[in-house]
Amino acid sequence: GVVMDVSLSVAPIHDANQKIVGTMVLIADISGRKRAEEALRNSEAQLRLAMEAADMGSWHWNIDSSTMSFSEGFGPLFGLQRGAVIRDYAHLLSMVHPDDRSETDAAVQRAIAIDSPFDMEYRVVWPDGSVRWMAVRGQITRDASGHAQRIVGVTADVTGRKQAEQRITYLAHHDALTGLPNRALLQDRIEQAIAYSH
Repeated sequence: GVVMDVSLSVAPIHDANQKIVGTMVLIADISGRKRAEEALRNSEAQLRLAMEAADMGSWHWNIDSSTMSFSEGFGPLFGLQRGAVIRDYAHLLSMVHPDDRSETDAAVQRAIAIDSPFDMEYRVVWPDGSVRWMAVRGQITRDASGHAQRIVGVTADVTGRKQAEQRITYLAHHDALTGLPNRALLQDRIEQAIAYSH
């Protein structure tokens, strides 16, 4: 014999006087659907693991209703608990570093206006006051009339990369032993001063 998943529906059969005279039984093989559901669960688990390993979170913004939803791992990117509630776009924007907030909002609004995906980096301020760097990519979805309906995207913590870039820049312009400015920095400053004077 073969074990299979089935859907079983049972319904009474009535005669003209509404007396039950029999039973109709419908059995449908749903093994394919069950396999597809299991494959989807496995795929979602793999995606969740990959996103957590990469310090990433996904999000969905319904522009018309101004509601946002986030993957479970999104909150920790902003110094919040897993599954923390971020009410809407304004709430999310309030967590962006004050110096980056207007530029970040302008980039999102520009992407919506010109129907362009966006890719940007900005700083966020955690509740404890620490600052982290985020890289964000988003894609706008429009309805048949061209109205922006929603944006889906991913956010990744790139603080480690930013710190490495800053360290490389520092080492390129300072002596590794003494920490004093080196010739490269002096040359750079002289070139800047000459360019500024013209």
